[in-house]
Amino acid sequence: MRAIRGFSETGSLNEIYPDLCLELLIFSNKFCCERLKDACDRKLSSFVTSREEAVDLMEYALAENSNVLAASCLQVFLHDLPNCLSDDRVVMIFRDANRQHRAIMVGSASFSLYCLLSEVAMARDPCSDITAYFLEQLVESSAAVSGVHVYSVAGLARLDFIKGWKQRSCDKLSSVISSFNPLGWMYQERALYCEGEKKCDNLEKATELDPTLNYLTCTYYRIEDTDLERSTKESKNAFLQHLSWLGLDWDWDEGPGIGGDYGPYRQS
Repeated sequence: MRAIRGFSETGSLNEIYPDLCLELLIFSNKFCCERLKDACDRKLSSFVTSREEAVDLMEYALAENSNVLAASCLQVFLHDLPNCLSDDRVVMIFRDANRQHRAIMVGSASFSLYCLLSEVAMARDPCSDITAYFLEQLVESSAAVSGVHVYSVAGLARLDFIKGWKQRSCDKLSSVISSFNPLGWMYQERALYCEGEKKCDNLEKATELDPTLNYLTCTYYRIEDTDLERSTKESKNAFLQHLSWLGLDWDWDEGPGIGGDYGPYRQS
């Protein structure tokens, strides 16, 4: 009570320790003493100089709706990127932040924050759970930003694909196509996660909507060994593997290794 009396007389918290300042912050927030709360918020923000302090004080900042303190803690984390993403406590703060917590930390800049965090996480490891957490938060925070939600979902779809969840990737793009005015790139993106005729159908639809997204169509092909010195069995197999990796093997009706009515499929 002495500290409260002193503040009411001087309007200052100069001679006060962090633990007592925290108690005053909780007290002032509970009893709606806005002037005291604002002073505690600013005073506590001056104590944040390390990651350890930022982790400890961010919990109070979010619980007591202390914007200045939260911003100071966040500043420490951002200055410590990407190293702080190795700290599970820091990751948990960003991962578990709900809409109110994001507003306390960055106001209306939630989407920008998770854009940055997602980019840093993907540079470290695009297949990590941390990357997935931040992309999911990016999708949620992008709902209030016109035109960006679609790209966030597309990013999550690519992450699922990297992890081997092709059907989940396809489902995410399908939800985008059914929820928004479809564009060519959406079908082109969904084609990455389809096989056979579905892949062709998506690529054709992409080209129909956007002629700049044309793709190669072939029903048969022939290898011409114009460079006899380098035209070996190994080089042919490597060529076929590369085409397959690109996804250009779904609609061949005939060719090397397949056969057909128009052979031979190798000529000099």
